[in-house]
Amino acid sequence: MFISLLHKQISLSLLFVFCIVALIQAQSQDQLISVRFTEYAFVDGQFIGYINDRKKIKYDSDKPFRDLGFPNILHHYVIEGLETNEIEALEEHKQKRKITGLTKPRVVVQAIIDSVYFHYSGKYQQEYAGYISLKGKWQLFSSQKPNEVVKSFPFKVTEERFAGSTEYILAPPLRLAAEQIGQSELFLKALKDIEARYFIEAQGKESFLKTVNEYEEKNDKVNIQRAIKAVYTLESKDGHGSAVLVSEDGHLLTNYHVIHEAKELKIISSSGEKFDVKVLKTNSDYDIALLQIEAKDLTPLKISTRAKVEVGENVFAIGTPLFSDLSQSVSRGIISGIRDLPYMKIIQTDVSISPGNSGGALMDAHGELIGITTFKISDDRAEGIGFCIPIDEVIRALNLQFYP
Repeated sequence: MFISLLHKQISLSLLFVFCIVALIQAQSQDQLISVRFTEYAFVDGQFIGYINDRKKIKYDSDKPFRDLGFPNILHHYVIEGLETNEIEALEEHKQKRKITGLTKPRVVVQAIIDSVYFHYSGKYQQEYAGYISLKGKWQLFSSQKPNEVVKSFPFKVTEERFAGSTEYILAPPLRLAAEQIGQSELFLKALKDIEARYFIEAQGKESFLKTVNEYEEKNDKVNIQRAIKAVYTLESKDGHGSAVLVSEDGHLLTNYHVIHEAKELKIISSSGEKFDVKVLKTNSDYDIALLQIEAKDLTPLKISTRAKVEVGENVFAIGTPLFSDLSQSVSRGIISGIRDLPYMKIIQTDVSISPGNSGGALMDAHGELIGITTFKISDDRAEGIGFCIPIDEVIRALNLQFYP
């Protein structure tokens, strides 16, 4: 995180972490999607219903029948209906403001209402009683290509309305339609298929990195000294973050939010040498980026090939917290937990992580890289709750391949 924006970034981090915590708590839910504003597919003059047998309602885009409900409100009822089936649904327009996508849905759902017919008696909205039929379709998009319809499912519902309801006319039937589609195996399969394609496309082409040889010597002191040489400070016009060298040919890993819109980006080694740095690849969905510098006699950190890390094992975080003068600071802790997000696992640790540590190394007792430090909970009620992206998730997100 850039230090000149510290207070703003802490606020953003808190919001981001609360989203993470909410999603960890919601793991009983099988899907995570975003819901777009509902759309009317009516044409002007289209007959949509009767009030008291006499008043014939026709749709007029210039003077819409307000009791129907507004398109930018009705999506809330879609969300309610989907969530009855343990589908975690968020508002699409709020997701667009996020820099990174660890908590971002990969599938967008939108209700298109093609036609409606209602026959009500009553003077005002709360007095309306009768029935309504609704026809339309559910359109599914990938959030990577939000303007291309991937899949479409028709819906048709009929519902009775009783006097005393305070909801918009379209709210109950639209909620019912969302409940019904959320129970469809074909719909749920389509969500999974779109997610799978999304991640493949987000990974991009393969990037090849030279494998780091096995260490000749391993002990805490040597491991830390080696890691200090492998962790760099990323500086820009706005502040600084961290990055970790993972190949002899100059490839580094960092967080996407560290280099996002960074101006005049430079990278500094533990010896104080400055390098120009290229951004080769990013995956904002995993908040990760691949960089490269041109230099010789580099000391990279070996990427761990262990199948999994264990809760309780000792770990070290190396980065540049708070101020650039604190570059390559080392802190020690344990792995506190392995948490599940909808699309990935994330490492929780009590190791000290501060703004500026983002993009730095989480190293195990073998001196190998097991994660990229990303954020912590900054709250008076919490202490020692930091999160790191596991290295196997990083490799998958950037489609990295290694050669001898």
